[in-house]
Amino acid sequence: MRTSRRVALLLFFSVGAACCAHISAVDIAAVDLAKADEPTVDFASEVWPILENRCLDCHRAPHRLASGVLKKPKGRVTLDSAEGMRSSQRGKVLRPGDPEGSLLFQVISLPENDEERMPPVTHGAALTEEEIALIQLWITEGAHFGDWKGTTASPRENSGNQTGKRHPPITALAFAPDGESIVAASQRGLHVLRWPSLELTKTIALQTPNLHHLTFSPNGDSIAIGGGDPSEAGVVELLSWPQGEVVRRVGDHEDSVFSGEFRDDSAVLTAGFDKRIVLWNLPDGMLVREFKGHSRGVTSLCWLPEKMTFVSGSIDQSLRVWDAEPGALIRSLNQHTGSIHDLALKPGDDALPMVASSASDRTIRFWQPTIGRMVRYARLPSEALSLVWIDEETIAASCRDGQLRIVDAFTVETKHEIPAVTKLGYSMAVHPSDGSVAIGGLNGEIRRLVLPRKTE
Repeated sequence: MRTSRRVALLLFFSVGAACCAHISAVDIAAVDLAKADEPTVDFASEVWPILENRCLDCHRAPHRLASGVLKKPKGRVTLDSAEGMRSSQRGKVLRPGDPEGSLLFQVISLPENDEERMPPVTHGAALTEEEIALIQLWITEGAHFGDWKGTTASPRENSGNQTGKRHPPITALAFAPDGESIVAASQRGLHVLRWPSLELTKTIALQTPNLHHLTFSPNGDSIAIGGGDPSEAGVVELLSWPQGEVVRRVGDHEDSVFSGEFRDDSAVLTAGFDKRIVLWNLPDGMLVREFKGHSRGVTSLCWLPEKMTFVSGSIDQSLRVWDAEPGALIRSLNQHTGSIHDLALKPGDDALPMVASSASDRTIRFWQPTIGRMVRYARLPSEALSLVWIDEETIAASCRDGQLRIVDAFTVETKHEIPAVTKLGYSMAVHPSDGSVAIGGLNGEIRRLVLPRKTE
């Protein structure tokens, strides 16, 4: 990094701004300093990898999906060519020298809980402050593309695991019932890997883009995978296991499906960014019941043991407890102060079931949802994006900073903090028997971690 850019970025961070949309006198000084030198940000090697990894699924030039459907770029914004960026929305997306007037910078620097923020919550966490500052500096310096003209290949069209290639994040993980393999979801489809070697054995291409959630059926003979086109459609694909053949598609969501949980082998509950929760009958693919109440997208679902009641978590910062049969809302739980990321049911047969929730407020909260009681909470240094119970007393949290944190559910003390992935531990699964977990992160990273042994 050249001296001028290093100083500019240090000045940017020195103001401690949580949102880059508000520029200060120090920011202006950084801008002037950058202008005094030749462009310091190389688009092809520094900016393009960010856009390709986080934005390209929704903002490619018009292209046909495997189903034959013509997919157009969301919001008429094309980011896979220099000309597309310059001309999108009549030149409003990119205004060289003016980051505050460029829609590209405006939408990535909005607060994380803003509905207009890009990438949307359905695509994972917001860009980091450093990534936002880098794009801001690139635009300030004149938004030079160098020799880069564009690309016609999407991340899903590139073959996996090529040296030097960037890969989409691992958004969901689930162990096969026998524990001998693990299934990972990314924007390139499903990847089946041998466990524990993590050797890739099969990739399954799907019609559904933007995969967010996968889970095995109770009898283990099928997998449900949720996804869809942001602001357009959301579905769940049912695949036979281990064949990997699509046997049914259910869902009429108007935005991506973010969570899907089997009630039993013949019914699945789905939730989407369109605020809807729907129970589907799998034999005929028909809608059984719909649950409405959340004011923003629903990100996570959790059935309680008797499968008559379930809990939902949303970007609206609330958990809701539902009676599945009449479809009635039982209660709302509103103690979180940030968007809900994940829910996890405590194992065991307690008279009062316990559910853990994680949110962008950097807490894990422990609930007894049947009586509407929050029992306790743990505050972490980084928000937990995924939760799994290791046993009845211990929960594991895969965090935004790439750390795996092992938390005692009763004392809420963090017992262990283990480096897991480079950053953004989007997904996690616990092996059924070998004392290890799998964590998925950015750039297709999957790590196996052996859990610390419990000490008396």
